[in-house]
Amino acid sequence: MSKKKEAEMPKDASTQNEVKGEGAGASEEKKRKIDPVKLFTYTILSLCLIIFIWHVYSDRQTPYTDQARIKGLAIPIAPRVSGYITKINVRLHSLVKQGDTIFQIDKRPFAMAVKSAEAKLDNTAQQVGARTATVKSAAGRLGMAKAQLDRAQRNYNRVQTVLKENPGALSMSDRDQAETSLSQAIEQVASA
Repeated sequence: MSKKKEAEMPKDASTQNEVKGEGAGASEEKKRKIDPVKLFTYTILSLCLIIFIWHVYSDRQTPYTDQARIKGLAIPIAPRVSGYITKINVRLHSLVKQGDTIFQIDKRPFAMAVKSAEAKLDNTAQQVGARTATVKSAAGRLGMAKAQLDRAQRNYNRVQTVLKENPGALSMSDRDQAETSLSQAIEQVASA
């Protein structure tokens, strides 16, 4: 039995060594095989670090901010009239002298406005001409009315003189007709 024990002992030791060997191989496998959660975490952290470094580098090359301030002379350029820009005569960083044309505005709306104003001016001139003709016509009617008034006044004066000198020489109808024509002549002068 002692030999059996000895024979068994080495078997047990060898099996123990084998078991230990399997345990060592398994632990090495576990060390070699990385946990997927850790792999994902390391990947995300590496990606974030790369993006951060890229952001810092790009911000150094071309900085960007929405709260920038200009330290320099800024001159606002505003046209006297509004409109669409059709041509820009300057380029970036070019020198501009006083009197240079910087940009051109579309001329079509202004040309149409000038033509419209000229048409309105012609229309107004025609209206003034028509009203001047109306005034001249009214002045002519006034002159005729004054002439008729003068004639009616002289006729009325004659009728009155004849009636004073010879009361029965004229009929009442002649006297009424002279008064009526004088009244009509006065009204025509007033309306003219």
